[in-house]
Amino acid sequence: MATPLASLLDAFADDKSVDVIQAGTLRTTRGTALVLASILPIFYALDAVTDIKWLTDERKFLAAIAAGFIWAIVSAADSLARGLATKATDPAQAAQASSALPTPLKCVQTAGEDNPGWKAVAIRNAQQGSGPEFLVVKGTTTAWVKATDLKFG
Repeated sequence: MATPLASLLDAFADDKSVDVIQAGTLRTTRGTALVLASILPIFYALDAVTDIKWLTDERKFLAAIAAGFIWAIVSAADSLARGLATKATDPAQAAQASSALPTPLKCVQTAGEDNPGWKAVAIRNAQQGSGPEFLVVKGTTTAWVKATDLKFG
């Protein structure tokens, strides 16, 4: 059975999980939290063993606020790193991802003869990598159309 200290060290330095989402947090976030959590106790210890007053009341407050701010920035970076690490890397899979537009956009199909009266309701990446495609609707007719073949307004 692992000791509490060994469990704590494993949590900070020896994460066996290779799945980014299942890993507790990234090591940078863990290390930052450990360093920031140790700042105030270090200053309290310095106050006790030296004649210099390291932490006035104002400095304690500012140190706690700064530590929280720094940790928040690192945590946000951790979240972004997880998102980038787990994004779709297969182009075919990424092409199938589509997002609904919050408000339909009026558009005109410009491929061949101008065809007004369409509304774009969703967007996705093109399968050939040629830019985005929009799902356009006119009455009961729908079609995925390249952005270059549409004029909005």
